Amino acid sequence: IEAAVEARTADGYTLRLFVIAFTKKQSNQLSKNCYAKTRLVKWVRHRVTNLIRQRLAKVNINDAVTLLTRNILRDRLTKRCNPIVPLRDLRIRKVKVIRTPRFDAQALLNAHGEIPASAEGEARVVEEAEEAPVAEATA
Repeated sequence: IEAAVEARTADGYTLRLFVIAFTKKQSNQLSKNCYAKTRLVKWVRHRVTNLIRQRLAKVNINDAVTLLTRNILRDRLTKRCNPIVPLRDLRIRKVKVIRTPRFDAQALLNAHGEIPASAEGEARVVEEAEEAPVAEATA
């Protein structure tokens, strides 16, 4: 089951996420193949799309990256889709940044902290290390 979802974050980034999931065999199943019916596949795609859009609409890009790298979103999707079709190996296989908001220097400073003032033209103070006494070898 594959899905491509476009979601917008709270700070204006538009991300396209590619999700892939595989169906799991039932406990009493003999055949090697385990296919899902088309209506169930559509239902899973719909649920994945809605959940991703809702979760990413509330967070900024930094929190979205945290959700994706720590597999929080993946675990949530698996938990919500397993009642429809038993799934194994649900993964967010790719994330593309489709649109970014206009560049704002103040927002960049807020995201990464303050830049320390440069001390150009001032003399550098370098503390000298104390020299250790050298022991002479006596034979």
